[in-house]
Amino acid sequence: MVNFDRQDLESYPTSHNGKMSISGFQPKMSATVIDDELVLVKENGTFIIKPSPAQFPNLAENEHAIMTIASTCKFQVPPFGLIQLSNGELAFIIQRYDRESGTKLHQEQLDSAMGVNDKFGNINGFQTISYSKAGAFIAQNLKAVQQYADFYRRVIFSYVVGNNDHHLRNFSLLYSNRGAIPTLSPVYDVVSVLPYSEYFRGSYMALPLLTTEEHESVLDIETGFDRKYGQYDRQDFIKLGEEIGLKKQAAVKLLDDLLKSIEKAVSTVSDSFMNESHKQGIEQLIRHRIMILRDENATL
Repeated sequence: MVNFDRQDLESYPTSHNGKMSISGFQPKMSATVIDDELVLVKENGTFIIKPSPAQFPNLAENEHAIMTIASTCKFQVPPFGLIQLSNGELAFIIQRYDRESGTKLHQEQLDSAMGVNDKFGNINGFQTISYSKAGAFIAQNLKAVQQYADFYRRVIFSYVVGNNDHHLRNFSLLYSNRGAIPTLSPVYDVVSVLPYSEYFRGSYMALPLLTTEEHESVLDIETGFDRKYGQYDRQDFIKLGEEIGLKKQAAVKLLDDLLKSIEKAVSTVSDSFMNESHKQGIEQLIRHRIMILRDENATL
């Protein structure tokens, strides 16, 4: 147990810019270990602590469960866990990844790297940046196929777990001191938004999936698509892989392998510290979307 609680954490100022997202509501405080004790600091922290905001109960436990699944699926994830605050609540804690031998590494969020002023790619109320366009940018600038294959897997993962908050600022380019070519940063800020219906029912994902959806109004989860399941399906994600530069066969294998890994790890949700209604809803969503993305007969 640490010597501070959520009220102490929330007393630190938090800035919000533009359209609010769940991650924008969550206080993120810097901490480090001094004399074997975790303490809050204003700078040079080595950990980030995130309690559950009052309007989003169990968000810390939610992030812990989803990040555990991500780690099981072989995504690069910094060390993380849950800590008990002095009032008994749990908070999510994660080690900063932008440090190397005590030196702060330069990183650039994807919206900045792409010259976009809005994390959702919005211009005059229309979304102009799709995951396809973002993935093509990564393929062009990061060069290695492993990088844009990783991006592709992250988008699939977010869709399956119900993370419709995976906007451009939740991808970063990390510049190592050892070289000039950046890599994708480790995975961060991944949660399932399903339990928070006001935010989940608004759209399927934070960005349009494909280039054909750019400059359209936000895809409403209640309106759906004119297709078998009324939402993104297997062919959409295979097309995404091809649009960012993967061969179809490679996209199919990455998709199927990831679905298999998520399915094996889905029990993490029921074993988590979330309340029962959150557990049941998230697990049902994950299993349903795995089924949809496996259906080879789901056509446009």
